Amino acid sequence: MMSRCTSYKRGHNREPCFFGDEDCFTYLHWLGEGLTETGGQLHAYALMTNYVHLLVTPHRSATVPKLIMSLGRCYVPYINTRSYRANTLGQTSPLFVPHPVYLSLGATDKARQAAYRHLFRYHLDEEMVSELRLAVNQNQPLGNERFYEAI
Repeated sequence: MMSRCTSYKRGHNREPCFFGDEDCFTYLHWLGEGLTETGGQLHAYALMTNYVHLLVTPHRSATVPKLIMSLGRCYVPYINTRSYRANTLGQTSPLFVPHPVYLSLGATDKARQAAYRHLFRYHLDEEMVSELRLAVNQNQPLGNERFYEAI
């Protein structure tokens, strides 16, 4: 019998992972799908605002990292899309706090939302898309020299 594994995942820079009940339900949905795919058994979990604890008995020890990566590949784009809607359309939640850089984009909500949408009007070239895919597949950061120094 495989021993139990405790997994702990914290938000980047201790930032929030969950902004409301819908986010928790969505995460649990993908957790269920991941457990079905990997054959793991979930015994307990705690979804806190900025971290997650899972108590899992995996089918094989290598399946826990695959489960966590799978969750990230589903949940991160989901949250990024919600964050995008908040900054472009004003669809916020009580836990959402606009970043100071976002606030500097304009004097009014409408001006900031238009400026933020403007940032995303360009498509990425194929080379950048390839670099992004490689970084995601290798679970590596991607950025400029200043970013690498910061992390």
